[in-house]
Amino acid sequence: MKLARHARSALLLACFVSVLSAFASRADKPKTTAQPDVYPKLHTALRDIHNQGAKLFNDGDPTAAYYLFQGALEGVRPALSGRPDVQKAIDEGLAKAAAQAEMRNRAWELHKLIETVRREIKPGAVASTQREPPIAPRPNKKPQEPPPATGSLWDQLGGDKVVAQVVDDFVAAVSHDPKVNFDRNGKFPLDKAKSKNLKKQLIDVISLVSDGPHKYTGKSMVEAHKDMGITNAEFTAALDDLKKALAKNQVSDTVAQKLLAEVEKTRGGIVEAPPK
Repeated sequence: MKLARHARSALLLACFVSVLSAFASRADKPKTTAQPDVYPKLHTALRDIHNQGAKLFNDGDPTAAYYLFQGALEGVRPALSGRPDVQKAIDEGLAKAAAQAEMRNRAWELHKLIETVRREIKPGAVASTQREPPIAPRPNKKPQEPPPATGSLWDQLGGDKVVAQVVDDFVAAVSHDPKVNFDRNGKFPLDKAKSKNLKKQLIDVISLVSDGPHKYTGKSMVEAHKDMGITNAEFTAALDDLKKALAKNQVSDTVAQKLLAEVEKTRGGIVEAPPK
């Protein structure tokens, strides 16, 4: 599936490069004004590249999105000889993205850069040479959210790969969290086999509440946690561990809150009222 996405991305990028080559001869000499016969076509081509890259990103493949964005921006740069300010912004934006440690953040930086370039070459836009100050990638005042996710909550979480890693990190944290008392003072020790089965069930539960592809066939929440004496405080501590696992795997706050809200709905079936 991922190979097919990469093939489609490569084909789209190849088509984009062919559009650029058709205008290369027009971009040889620097110009001080926009080229109306070229810029609208580049504006549209970059839109298609941006949409394809956003889909790759939301499907859990930021690496493919990054290289698609990078190839498009490097390809469009020579055709913007009449806009040295935009060329400078591309150079600085590419360098800034390459300096990011996480591929997800690299793709996000180029996502913003493509939007900036499209805004500057949009038909009817005023050239930056007529404005002060000239354009440049804007510094982030606060951490930016990834491009808006689409599809089911499962897809927004990142699908099987991300959910499995979130579950691994969650189980590792919650099983050693004294605020959770996961093994109920040693009554329910978690060996390797039980851990494997627990992780599968957790993936299935997340799939159940997020419209994922896996079917949960285990016990109800009430049956599975009967007589464990789980308190509200312990449930809240476990929920905090899940929140940290989501953040560790770079699930956006918006998507994480959606999942946490679904998990919160199970509180009533897991927490047992203290005996009277």
